[in-house]
Amino acid sequence: MKKHWKRKLSLLLTAGLVTVSLSGCVQRLEPQPDQTTPSTTEPAPLTEDECWQQMSAAADKLLDLDQMDSSMNMDYRLTGAEEGPSIQMNMAMNMKLRVTDSEQIASGDMSYDLSDLLGMNISMDFYYENGKMYIQTGQSKMCVSQSLEEGLGGTSTQSSLPPREVVASLTSERKDGSVTATLQLDPDKAKEYMNDVVAGSGGEQGVSLSEYDIPVATVTVSWDEESGYLTSYQMDLQVEASDESGETATGRVVVKMNYNNPGEPVTITPPDDLDTYVDMGDDSSQLAA
Repeated sequence: MKKHWKRKLSLLLTAGLVTVSLSGCVQRLEPQPDQTTPSTTEPAPLTEDECWQQMSAAADKLLDLDQMDSSMNMDYRLTGAEEGPSIQMNMAMNMKLRVTDSEQIASGDMSYDLSDLLGMNISMDFYYENGKMYIQTGQSKMCVSQSLEEGLGGTSTQSSLPPREVVASLTSERKDGSVTATLQLDPDKAKEYMNDVVAGSGGEQGVSLSEYDIPVATVTVSWDEESGYLTSYQMDLQVEASDESGETATGRVVVKMNYNNPGEPVTITPPDDLDTYVDMGDDSSQLAA
């Protein structure tokens, strides 16, 4: 269980003793011991070096897991100047994963809102086991022989921390056994890192940031101090793009990843109708049809 930094205090109430002498004289109450209530002790704030050490260790510990329950959401919005076009895209994924030397198993669901970009929405449930990706979209059920990475279209719920040299400032807060670090990135130095995160989150439908200016970039990372695992990661970007006429469009890209009960066993249950999926061999082109 997580540590609780606030301890419950109990107050001891003592009654004064009145001593009456044989002569009937009333003695003074005996002085009571000091009943000062201890103040709540807050954990000392982490130094920047301590924060980096804890955060890096938590990220490494998460990446070392061979099973994980995670979710990811990416929201992309770009608004044109004045009456210019507005573009929105959202991608969400929930996934349970177990990868060992002897097996690769995953299950989950994905959804893409690509109405503005491609004029369509995509949603699917998937189950992967040892070289076979089973996908259901609506009433269609297909099975393709491919790697897990190919089956997910390059989409990932894992992200590495930004290199320290691209971080302009770092602050952290400790509360209820958890630490949340806020990293302000140097947009000029962090462009490649930010593009990798956004492209990896969106997979084949990902958005490239190469043509955008990014005046503000913030990464927020949380981890549990007792277990030592990373529990969430978020990257929040303000983006700007100018066309040949000089008009500027502004937008925002937010990528959020949550890791549920890291370090705990993950149960993955296969669909009970895998024999009804149409086997497409290694022809993955049918999955996009």
